[in-house]
Amino acid sequence: MLGHAPLTGQGATILGFAAALLDPAAYDWLCRAFRLAATRLDVPDHPYRPVPQPAGHRLVRYGLNLVLLAACARPEVSAADLFPGDDDPAERLGRAAHGWQSALGREQWLGVIEALRARRGWAGGRHAEALRAGRGRASGRRDLRLRLDDGPDPAGFDAYWNQHYGPGSDVWAMDPGSGFNGAASADRAVVAVALRSDGDEDLLCHALEPLRAWSEPSLTSFVVHGPQDAESVAHSLLRAWVATAGPDGDLEAACERLVRAVTGYGWGEGLHPEAARAIDLALALLIAYADRLPAERMTVWLVRIVNCSQTTPAQNATVNAYLERNAGR
Repeated sequence: MLGHAPLTGQGATILGFAAALLDPAAYDWLCRAFRLAATRLDVPDHPYRPVPQPAGHRLVRYGLNLVLLAACARPEVSAADLFPGDDDPAERLGRAAHGWQSALGREQWLGVIEALRARRGWAGGRHAEALRAGRGRASGRRDLRLRLDDGPDPAGFDAYWNQHYGPGSDVWAMDPGSGFNGAASADRAVVAVALRSDGDEDLLCHALEPLRAWSEPSLTSFVVHGPQDAESVAHSLLRAWVATAGPDGDLEAACERLVRAVTGYGWGEGLHPEAARAIDLALALLIAYADRLPAERMTVWLVRIVNCSQTTPAQNATVNAYLERNAGR
């Protein structure tokens, strides 16, 4: 029966009923059963067939329901428990989730993502430095923890987790203004979304399209702002733009991050046209909202921009002209 439909579509009380019945000790058995199902090459035949469906889909749905039951037995299901021998359990669980989506109808899939929440983290015990093939970066084992919850999504974005920089990596100790440019590609992501034909993902791509067309590397170049606090240059630009509609204190904090982002080392070594474009936007925003920003901070930010190796002569002239106009401010 577990191979025919997800438990999330069997009524609002079914998972609560399962949670009341299951002993926490059942968690380990359910994880082992999932591992066996995930590696099977054959699909068991069974006379119970309430609806026609491809044989492979039955095994995928069976695995999903085992994970849902494991989430009933314990507060969280760890990808490291489902794939204990894998160097990147989170990636394996992510691929399994793609399989769940492909094996379910739209309404069934919506029921799953409304019931489950994912939290990113690092697997305990084995933080050995695993070099990601072809990427040359040291990393702990990325984990993904699932729980049954219909509240807000707690996952958020973690640049270090996204780029496979684990607790044992030197990147975790980088100073503010340092940066890293990953092997990710926003252009590839758009192609993948188009291939999956997922309407919800399409909405995000549509919203980001002007920024991607203007400077795709700004989405994949990250600057450090503090301990385990890094964000893409594009994120800093959007944060500052949105902050113009908020309180002055929020705008000042966003501009501090923006200047650090555009003058930082997220672009990599050498001169980059994308950096000059980002500095152009930052200068336009700072000057447009200068009357809402502290004069002393404006001076500090503009000096940092002038001293940045990526700044062009035209941008230096813009800064100097502004400082001359506002010398007595």
